[in-house]
Amino acid sequence: ARNIPPRIRARTTDLRPRRLEGSPADDAPIARNLLALTVGVKQKDVVDALVRTFLSSASTSDAASSSDPASDAFSVILFHYDGEVDAWRTLPWSDDVVHVSVSKQSKWWYAKRFLHPDVVRPYDHVFLWDEDIDARDSKFDPREYLRIVRENGLHISQPAIVAGNGAWPITRVVRRENETTGGEPLGEFHRLGADWNGNRCVDDDGNPTTRPPCAAYVEIMVPVFTRRAWRCVWEMIQNDLSHGWGLDLTWQLCAADDTKNATAVDGMGVVDAQGITHLGAPTLTEQG
Repeated sequence: ARNIPPRIRARTTDLRPRRLEGSPADDAPIARNLLALTVGVKQKDVVDALVRTFLSSASTSDAASSSDPASDAFSVILFHYDGEVDAWRTLPWSDDVVHVSVSKQSKWWYAKRFLHPDVVRPYDHVFLWDEDIDARDSKFDPREYLRIVRENGLHISQPAIVAGNGAWPITRVVRRENETTGGEPLGEFHRLGADWNGNRCVDDDGNPTTRPPCAAYVEIMVPVFTRRAWRCVWEMIQNDLSHGWGLDLTWQLCAADDTKNATAVDGMGVVDAQGITHLGAPTLTEQG
């Protein structure tokens, strides 16, 4: 292979469907971000709304006027754990996304086998989300989310949880003091969290702790990885991993950037300005 001219070698690939006819040179630039969802047909309506949100983000006025529209655009891949693929064909975007179906498998099984770092290398960010995520009420904007994580150097991040159960305290939206649950977020994002009693996380000496899940922490439901972070995280996924509980406690090892003197706390954050609702639907476990 070393004797093959570099111009005809392809060391990486992508998840973009290709046309059977026409010249590839006429295709639009490949989207620079990837949304990967592990789904079942019971959550079809929720997933439909979520995919529409991501696919429409690059067509908004600001994105359309960008010098690089692909930087805010998304490719989408659906992993079908219930084997039901045809039921999704009625959705207008179905033919524009990739479908992979293997029954009774979790998103980590899929991610290890289909999201190899060389496969997803063209993508600046990988959104590896659960299916039971509702972004409608919070008006989640993928384009604005990308702006925040880029400007603040967040290699591993997640949108804040504004409603729903099953989240560590650090993943909850941080609102202004004395505000009701309808109050505005305190800032665009936060890096440090509280304990289960709402108190500041401190070590034995009373100093703010920088250990997960009080800091340098993002939960497995809705993680977002940069290209560099995903290569590291992918190697930490065991081949026999199922639900992945506890895996997120190790991700801080992939967030630090020694070249920029940035710690894991610097490289991880929860984006308050762009929140979502976690519905907590146990549909995968129903597969048996």
